[in-house]
Amino acid sequence: MRSKLLLILVPVILLLFLFTGIYVIFCGRLPFSDFVSKNPAGELIEEAKTKNMPLAFFVYTSSKDKKAWNEIVNDTQLKDQLNRFITKVVPVKYIKNQFPEYYSKNPSTSLMICDHKGKKISYNKGISDKESISVALSNALDYHKKLMIELACAKKEFFKVKSIYDSKKYILAMEQIRNYLYIYKNTDYGQEARELLNSASQTPQVLDYIKQNRDMTNLKALVYQAKECFEYKRYYALERIVAAIQQTNPGTDEAKEVQKLKEEMEKIGREKYKEANDLYNKKYFMEAIEAFESLRTRFKGTHWDLFISGRIQQIQNDPEYKHYMDDLQSNKEAKNIIKRADEAFNTKNFAMAEQYYFSVIKFYAKSPYVDRAKQRINDINRLRNQPAEEPANN
Repeated sequence: MRSKLLLILVPVILLLFLFTGIYVIFCGRLPFSDFVSKNPAGELIEEAKTKNMPLAFFVYTSSKDKKAWNEIVNDTQLKDQLNRFITKVVPVKYIKNQFPEYYSKNPSTSLMICDHKGKKISYNKGISDKESISVALSNALDYHKKLMIELACAKKEFFKVKSIYDSKKYILAMEQIRNYLYIYKNTDYGQEARELLNSASQTPQVLDYIKQNRDMTNLKALVYQAKECFEYKRYYALERIVAAIQQTNPGTDEAKEVQKLKEEMEKIGREKYKEANDLYNKKYFMEAIEAFESLRTRFKGTHWDLFISGRIQQIQNDPEYKHYMDDLQSNKEAKNIIKRADEAFNTKNFAMAEQYYFSVIKFYAKSPYVDRAKQRINDINRLRNQPAEEPANN
């Protein structure tokens, strides 16, 4: 029985070894290796992170392209540059999950260069000449060098703030970590810094500090916001902050401080309102409305808003304002007619020009363009009465 079993197993094992050897020779990898290594690109990126080296994927979609890439990778002229990369000639299926935006829908042969974290630096479709590849590699190395300098600075500053945390000065550590994250949040140490910040925020020292200072901090923050609203003319928000502080903290220094801001706001409102109203009293209607509109925009939402809107409506209902607007429209129409008349005059179409000038005199008698129209009519009559020039004798 055993001999029969051996007679069956030995040929099968020999056939498997033979198949494996042939597959490795022709495919360059073990059969079923795709099932063993699910994300080869991810493994290379992990290696790049460990070694702090950029990546160069020479991606192929055919055996012909694979051969071409292998020749380039082994080229002596590019050797010095490629030695500074983690380099791999790979079929497109190995990296399409890592870079779906380039390889999922329309996979193609290309050179994909990434930084040490697998983030794309450049993507060159097709097989380029050696010179173009060298330029791409050189640019990537320059970029990587800058990243490494930034990483070195981030590392140095991280351990500075960490030393403060390790000395249990948690309140100071939180301040320094926040400053660190403002500059280096996207570096390799950003996540560690965030974890330190979270850890420091849960310590009894920090929790007690927050409890003792929460109310005062909130009040000071409101005062700061009030000052900012006053500076940037956000008077609506200022009014509400002042009301909130006076309701919750009446009689405090902070309440008195914001009250002064409100009084200054009121003073500005009265002065600007008076300036706009003086323009209206002088019958400068457009300037007055413009001044009131500007004032309403600044005080929008405050108790001034409705008052200013009412004043604008009062001006617009003023009969003198309506007469002024009618005159303004008439002058605009007269100006357009004069323009057409001058065009006709300049082209010596005197009959048409004369009609236009007469229409200005007849229909826009109060317009400032009437005198110009009369002068042009005199010019037309003078030109018509001039004797015609006699032709020169030959």
